[in-house]
Amino acid sequence: MLTKLFLEIKKKKNWFVDNGRENEDRIERILRKTSALTKYTKESLGEKDLKILKKYFLKQKKDNLGNFNLSELVKDGFSKSLNNIFIREPFGSQSFPDFLIILNENIVPIEIKNSKGKNKNPMMNNSYFVKDGIYIFSNESNVTFFKGEDIVSDTQFKKLKEFKDRMDDLNKEYEELFETMPVEENIHGFMPYIRSNFKYKKLKKGTNLNFFDKTLTKDREDNVIEYIDNIY
Repeated sequence: MLTKLFLEIKKKKNWFVDNGRENEDRIERILRKTSALTKYTKESLGEKDLKILKKYFLKQKKDNLGNFNLSELVKDGFSKSLNNIFIREPFGSQSFPDFLIILNENIVPIEIKNSKGKNKNPMMNNSYFVKDGIYIFSNESNVTFFKGEDIVSDTQFKKLKEFKDRMDDLNKEYEELFETMPVEENIHGFMPYIRSNFKYKKLKKGTNLNFFDKTLTKDREDNVIEYIDNIY
């Protein structure tokens, strides 16, 4: 079923490296053809179930708890019959994930990341890697996939999240400063610039900025396939 999606990517790596939207279309075609999952849209899911799903999912994602599970959703009133389905862009085109799969009562988020040219790491902007999220990342000549938990450990994630939360608080203070700054006392609008985005930096010896490094990709890809196999 779902394993076939990732085996197809491994088999046709040169075929699966165009722009992100085209890759999403390809993933949907493969899911329809090989996974036996039923496609749902936000509309066919229904307002009640979509609201329950979004509330639960955003909380799990915010705390990076992982272990997305249908039984927890059902406790909140989610329809138990909504199993073995996939939803494309359940929370909108600009929100994680690009695909949400409910398979054997497990919830599997899949995010597509695409970089133009030869860039070797995915742009995350102000988002972090979700522990149980599966990421498919490609540039003009490579493609790989991995789980968020294989990028940053739980311990370091907590440190990064605490720092980002402080930056987000500063952003709120900035908005208040911006709204209350009298123009007559700052006619050129001279203001601080604050962004809580993530990027990649050399830390110490051993930092690897190449997500396509073959010494890393095999174990990460195998981990995804093993994870999917275990939830059948």
